[in-house]
Order: sequence, then structure tokens, then C-alpha cells
Amino acid sequence: CEKDPDASATFLSEIVGEPAAEGRVMPTGSILDLMDILAGRVAFNHVGDIVATVSFDHVHLRMPVCHMDLVRVEGRLVHVGNSSLVVRVVTFKHDKQTRSFVETASSLITMV
Repeated sequence: CEKDPDASATFLSEIVGEPAAEGRVMPTGSILDLMDILAGRVAFNHVGDIVATVSFDHVHLRMPVCHMDLVRVEGRLVHVGNSSLVVRVVTFKHDKQTRSFVETASSLITMV
């Protein structure tokens, strides 16, 4: 029974960083880590087993994320192969002035 790739889509939201560093830019690695965690969840939802990250492709960093920003990471499958999956992950932060989420980063993440 084939699973619908859209059924594996998911998201996570959290306030990131340290209160003592509020307003300072977060390290990019911390944001990539959240993206990796979410891609793993999407892949696990689809295959129901342990997965591993192979690569991050087409990483686009659009704007920095600061400590104590509310971040939302969304992921969905864009390709299912015989032995690998590609997950598109997009990261947003909540802009307090506009009261909306703005895109901060995106990537295609290959999982096996």
C-alpha cells in the first residue's frame, strides 16, 4: 500500500535561542539543525522507520533569525525514490511588526 506523500507533511514551531541573547542573530547551524530534525520527521512519517540525512541541497538563507524569535519550520515530500526521499523544508520567523510569518530559509534535504 503506497502512502500519499502529502500525508507525511508536518511542521514544528518554537521560540529559539537564549533569553539572555534576545535580539542577537542565531548561528545558522542552529536553524539548519531544526530543518534537519523536521526533514527526519517527514521522512519517518512516510517510511515508518529510522532515516538518515544524506544532503542539504539548494540552501537559501533569506534573512537572519534572532534569539527568542518564534520560528516555524514546514516540510513536505517532493520526491520518493526507491531508496531515498527528498523533503522540501521552509523556515519562517514571526515578524512582530507585521504580525505575520516571513520566510527565512529553505532547502531540499535528501534522506535515506
